[in-house]
Formats: sequence, structure tokens, C-alpha cells
Amino acid sequence: MKLALLNAANYLMHGLHLAVLGWNVFGWMYRPWWPWHRLCVALTLASWLVLGLIVGRLGYCVLTDWHWQVRSALGARDLPDTYITFLLDRAGISARPSVVSGVTGVVFVAICAVAAVEWWVERRT
Repeated sequence: MKLALLNAANYLMHGLHLAVLGWNVFGWMYRPWWPWHRLCVALTLASWLVLGLIVGRLGYCVLTDWHWQVRSALGARDLPDTYITFLLDRAGISARPSVVSGVTGVVFVAICAVAAVEWWVERRT
């Protein structure tokens, strides 16, 4: 029973991770979604910065932490620092973690800029 729950939690965390990634990247494309997009971006930013400062690692993702706890309980070892690196590894794409983190950071800054433009446009209308 415990193994079944851990496997279900693992799949749930994969789905949640992919949903948050997709929403942060594409949620801005439909204007009625903008408030929800900004909320998701703000929560991601809070995890990366605020929680990151608390745990001592900027870029800390609470979802990744929870997911890795589940995967560790399932016996996984040597998990990468980021979920993006994990996805790339699973896809057979070898990339240095520092490059993955750098590209992820640049993309997220761009997403934050889009969220700021959303807010500015809504304030003007």
C-alpha cells in the first residue's frame, strides 16, 4: 500500500511540476488567464527567492524538494538539483547543471517581465 501511494505521489508531482512549468511559460497567452498567471509566477518567485533565502539556496523550488522526498522514499539516489535537469537527463540530453540553471533563470526573468507587462496593461485599461 505504501509503495502504491508513493508511486501515485510521484506521478502527481510530475504532473504538478509540468503544469506549473507550462503555466509559467504559456499562461500569459490568453488575457483572461493573466491574473492566474501572475499568481503562479509570484509563487514561483517567492519559492526561489524567499524560501531560497530561508533554506540557504537561491532558486530553491518547494515542489522539487517535495518531489525528491517522494522519489528518495522510492529508492531514487543522486537526484539533480533541479527538475529541469532531471527532465533533460530523462530525455537523454546531457547539459551541465550550471548551464541549465542559467538558462532557466534567464527564461524566468523573461516570464517575470511578461507578468509585469500584464500588470501594467491591466492597470492602464
